[in-house]
Amino acid sequence: MPSSIWRGLYFIPFFDTLFAMTQTKLIIFCLILLSAVSHAQTTLENLLEPIWKLTLLDASTNNLMRREYAGYITLNTATNEYGIDSVVPGRWTLPGVGARVTVPDRPPDIPANPTPLDKPIYYVAWFHTHTPTTHVTFPHRPVGPSVEDYGISRDPRVNVPGFVVDFVAVQTNNIPPNSIPAGLSTNAPFMIYDISPPSRRPLP
Repeated sequence: MPSSIWRGLYFIPFFDTLFAMTQTKLIIFCLILLSAVSHAQTTLENLLEPIWKLTLLDASTNNLMRREYAGYITLNTATNEYGIDSVVPGRWTLPGVGARVTVPDRPPDIPANPTPLDKPIYYVAWFHTHTPTTHVTFPHRPVGPSVEDYGISRDPRVNVPGFVVDFVAVQTNNIPPNSIPAGLSTNAPFMIYDISPPSRRPLP
């Protein structure tokens, strides 16, 4: 996962080690590092793609209405697996109105006050989806995190890094940079954008 959550897992100060490596060892090291990042990206996509598909399905089957979804990403330290939890839908939104979702407060970890012997489930990030422009009446919209999204990550009731699933920007002279036009196909490429700071969740 190329994000602030996973950077702490993979990108640590290796500079002294790198300078001491032979060329062959350096190549092997880089391949291992790229493999780890690629696996992490796949994990993040596997977690969030079903919610993205639900967002697209809502927009295509509900009389021109659409809605966002939000929730949290968890880390189960007993299994070293990531999951999603506390997923909520936003309100149904008309074609001429911007979609929104109310992000719930970050739940307490499980257990909330772990001992050194526990293997807790931590709530490590929040996420939400942006909606397609299939039926919107405005000419275009920006992609990626909004100013409000950055505020949610810094909000004390959330206070963890975030992600937003959205379309890849369309490069055309007819709309501003980092935007998509109205009527974009739901089959258009999507990506997962970082929302930080904070760069990591607070310690338990």
